[in-house]
Amino acid sequence: MDGNVLEGANEAYQEGRIIEAFALLHAFIEWEMANLYEQHHLRKGGTLIELIDKKIMQNKYRFGYLRCELHKNKLTDEKEDQKLGKWYELRNRIIHRLVAYSYHNYRWNRVTRKEVEQGFHEGEEIAELLRLSALRL
Repeated sequence: MDGNVLEGANEAYQEGRIIEAFALLHAFIEWEMANLYEQHHLRKGGTLIELIDKKIMQNKYRFGYLRCELHKNKLTDEKEDQKLGKWYELRNRIIHRLVAYSYHNYRWNRVTRKEVEQGFHEGEEIAELLRLSALRL
């Protein structure tokens, strides 16, 4: 990978490396969420040192926290917030089935190609939405 995380995720996806693809896509989305959160904080007159001192950067840069903060600060609307939550649940379901339950052959543990395609393409849309949101600030 040459540094373009989305291209790396897409390449992994096309080559059937599903776990790698979702891991890269998830990382990119969290980075974009953190970027949007930090930009908003700076535009309100805050500093990055404040985020470090409050240990927000070290301890709270997780999907759930960032999702909540973006919505609370009106950086995402209701529809976008729900889309983030829905994608996160789908991503977790896919990853957990592929990794944690892969040794089981129960039909409820199987991951369908349709779920994987849906999850990956929705993740790409979310990544683009967050990237554009950061540019609008």
